[in-house]
Amino acid sequence: SQVIKPQLDNNEAGVPITIKSEELPLEFTYPSGEGAYTLVEPPVATTTEGLKKVYLIMNTEEYLDFQSDGDEESPLSVSVFILETPEVPEDSEDAGRISRLQSWAEQYSEYTSYDKISSELEIIEVDGVNGLFYRTGGEYKQEVYVIDYRGTTYVFTGQFEKEGDDIHQMFVGLISTVVFN
Repeated sequence: SQVIKPQLDNNEAGVPITIKSEELPLEFTYPSGEGAYTLVEPPVATTTEGLKKVYLIMNTEEYLDFQSDGDEESPLSVSVFILETPEVPEDSEDAGRISRLQSWAEQYSEYTSYDKISSELEIIEVDGVNGLFYRTGGEYKQEVYVIDYRGTTYVFTGQFEKEGDDIHQMFVGLISTVVFN
């Protein structure tokens, strides 16, 4: 079943909520509340190969409007897709870890939006783990982090209209709180 946080609690300003996964070595923090953001944890279909978990974070007011107006376009969101990292073929052992991650991102663009890349690919570090960072174009701008940690690939995507807007700032803050443990 779908999990939604917060249970509306008249919290206008937003309270930092830390999400810790029971089954995965991941935690992150985001501002939760009526005047801030709502986290939706949709059920993952058992038929979706490799997908372990999904978190979607949206402006609470926009999310409530979307829920009541079924035909309205979905609000901007921050998404976290957590997927099994596929086995690497024997003949590619010499390929570097970052090169394999880039190939994976290209192959799974339904999660990574790699087919819409609009910036240089950067090698970054999140909580001591190397990964990829890039921006995409399209209807909305996106910043994407793709990180492989202990056989699991984490794709963090922040959609925004312009750099520095509220949801972009929230995404930048969320990335700074990511811990792999």
